[in-house]
Amino acid sequence: MTRAPEKLYDSRTGEWSDVMRAFGSFDYIIVGGGSAGCVLANRLSASGSFRVLLLEAGGEDRNPWIHIPLGYGKLFKNPRVN
Repeated sequence: MTRAPEKLYDSRTGEWSDVMRAFGSFDYIIVGGGSAGCVLANRLSASGSFRVLLLEAGGEDRNPWIHIPLGYGKLFKNPRVN
């Protein structure tokens, strides 16, 4: 079974292109999509002058305690999520 190549949307051209060819080069690469990484990526890319790649790794946050404001304290010593 052949899998179709994934597509990536380029907001500058308004077109969809194959992922591997669309990456090209970036002016900034930010590792970590936490609060600081997202703010930094937003500020750098807001003017449209810079191409920014934001990398985020990690598992899915399926545990309901992650979504509760004080739930993180309950998970602090849990090696599966911390």
